[in-house]
Amino acid sequence: MSTEIRETIEWVSIRWHDAPDKKSKRVLLIGDSIVVGHGTKAHDLLKKKICVDHFATSKHVTDVEFASDLEFMLAKQKYELILFNNGLHGFDIADELYPAALREMLAELKKRTPILAWRSCTPILDKENPAQLNPDRNPRVLRRNADALKISGELGLPTLDMYSPMAENKKLFSPDCVHFTEQGQDAQAQLLADFVCRQLSI
Repeated sequence: MSTEIRETIEWVSIRWHDAPDKKSKRVLLIGDSIVVGHGTKAHDLLKKKICVDHFATSKHVTDVEFASDLEFMLAKQKYELILFNNGLHGFDIADELYPAALREMLAELKKRTPILAWRSCTPILDKENPAQLNPDRNPRVLRRNADALKISGELGLPTLDMYSPMAENKKLFSPDCVHFTEQGQDAQAQLLADFVCRQLSI
């Protein structure tokens, strides 16, 4: 089931690194502002081996426009690996709609790339007590991660756990308790670069 439930501000961020380069192989990161934070850093780590592009959006995977927005990017390049994440937005959308929409999207993307992978959503901390996880919002992150992990297993997708390393080092979070410091983004970029190298044997 598709939805048209929107946040007050909706946005899309698309980036092709080394755009004139038609020879290098490419990886696509799909996600939200977390990807915006570490995507270019991951490219900088890997640029001697592969280009890393990103498609980031505030839209939830159930959004009726999610697929068409993404198609604009997929039509421009072929990708050796697509690393998909979605789930930190859309908190006004019923959780029971998430698994079916995610499964449909992942099944379609699996046809579009030699390797499709899932990256877990990162934690949300409590602004009143940043040493703790947010008691209202973080349980939904965990539910969505669990749904995604189950679907990834059924589809045979490799997965990158970015939740656990971030939950274990809360000093990497920025003051808004959702995003990350420069050091946190660097850590995420390294995790991602290592994962890409393992998956593509580069």
